[in-house]
Amino acid sequence: MINSIHSNYNNPLVNLQPNISKNASQVATNNTSNLVSSKEVSKGSTNQVLGYAVDKDGYFTEEFNKAAGIPSDYKIHSSTMESLAQEITDQTSNPMRIFKSIDIAKTIGNAYKILSQVVGENVLNSKDSFTLEEIAKFPQGYKFNSQTMQVSEIYDSIADFANHSMLWKTPIGGRPDRMNISSLFYNDSSANPSTNVFNNANGGSVGKGLFDMTSNKYTNSDGSITKGGLLIGIINANLHTREGETTANGKSQGYDKSMSYSEIINYD
Repeated sequence: MINSIHSNYNNPLVNLQPNISKNASQVATNNTSNLVSSKEVSKGSTNQVLGYAVDKDGYFTEEFNKAAGIPSDYKIHSSTMESLAQEITDQTSNPMRIFKSIDIAKTIGNAYKILSQVVGENVLNSKDSFTLEEIAKFPQGYKFNSQTMQVSEIYDSIADFANHSMLWKTPIGGRPDRMNISSLFYNDSSANPSTNVFNNANGGSVGKGLFDMTSNKYTNSDGSITKGGLLIGIINANLHTREGETTANGKSQGYDKSMSYSEIINYD
């Protein structure tokens, strides 16, 4: 039997408010050093990548976590974000690209907003990494506002999400209420829960807008996935978590969070 929909009135997970700092909404709004285009993907020094300090292993330091508004125990590797910035802004390999440049801190912050609402902060705070069996028990999809990242419905089972996905249609420019749906992680099955957090439509390969998630940076020797890896999986599955300077195509499709719905549908 298909599970019933969890609305924001009957599911306590939906009402969880992630611990986003005030700085998260202010990071690099007018600071081009944090808006990274494909031409800017380079290391300015041995201890900085994409404008943020990294440790000896290449993971961003607490400075980045504060800018993104995520807890300090989420480790994001710089190579992942370099690939993201390169692939999704590269006009040569991706002529219909959505973004000219990307704000990596806001993007990671958006992913955390989704993860903390759908899985729940209590679950996330309980450990540093999760086994594939535990990930399979996570909710499989959700309904959200693509402008605010506020989740309004959670779909526990893959069948429940698949049923809603088949009925859901989003017109060009989005919907007036800015609502959309997404699976928690990429899933090419309508029968089994998603456990391959780092898979994509190209079998995990890179190119044409698909970035290298550098899964080895988030996978422990026992096969469990770190919390940082879960954020990368969400960015991979949900294009609306990505934030930065949009192209004309990105604006017309509703990926510019600063635009109102009327501005989007009248954009030419």
